[in-house]
Amino acid sequence: PTAVIWAIAVLLGPGISVGVGTHITLMSVMTGALPPVPLFALLPARGSAIALFVVTALATAVTLRDAMSVRQRLGVVVGSGAMAGLLGIAASGGIGPERLAAVGPSWSQLALAGAAWPAAAFFIASVVGWVRRRMGRATPDAEEPAT
Repeated sequence: PTAVIWAIAVLLGPGISVGVGTHITLMSVMTGALPPVPLFALLPARGSAIALFVVTALATAVTLRDAMSVRQRLGVVVGSGAMAGLLGIAASGGIGPERLAAVGPSWSQLALAGAAWPAAAFFIASVVGWVRRRMGRATPDAEEPAT
């Protein structure tokens, strides 16, 4: 479960710290000396592209935009931020002395990212919907025959 929460922290943006001198985010990886722990073998050697995650988030928001009320969207934003923060608390702490005294995501940064991603996606989806509606109104209607 901890590795899954760490992966979520990396995908959302804040990343994780694995002791002193090692920080991993979606865009960059700074690694220091790590002990031979099997879980640490899963850590990436370099940053990866964020585009796939952004496209997926926006596609989901555009799909759900019309299916959710504003109150439901606000609930998703607040709920996902709170859940991400709680998961961050559960998946961080120390696993040893000195270098490994602080391991895992920052719960506050994870909570902010957990709320910011859906908020940004819903905002962009709303703007796209507004533009589509405005463009639809700008097109001339077919003339109706006079009776």
